Amino acid sequence: FIVALLATLHAGKTPVLPGHNRVIQLNEQRELFDGVLSDSELNWQGSWLLVASSPQVATQSFTFAAIAPEAFIELFTSGST
Repeated sequence: FIVALLATLHAGKTPVLPGHNRVIQLNEQRELFDGVLSDSELNWQGSWLLVASSPQVATQSFTFAAIAPEAFIELFTSGST
């Protein structure tokens, strides 16, 4: 999760975290995002990518540029709280 989140921020995109991954909610909020990153299969007709962890360990270290100070994460709740 954290790798996908940080990669999204490094790409200059705004990650949107929905309250849950129910397809009906994703459809209602569809115009608020460009695609979905998920760690499980979705019955989603929009753009999405399955993200999986890898057991590989990097053989060299990487230094990334700082994330832009104006970057942010948009968070939605499920509406139940």
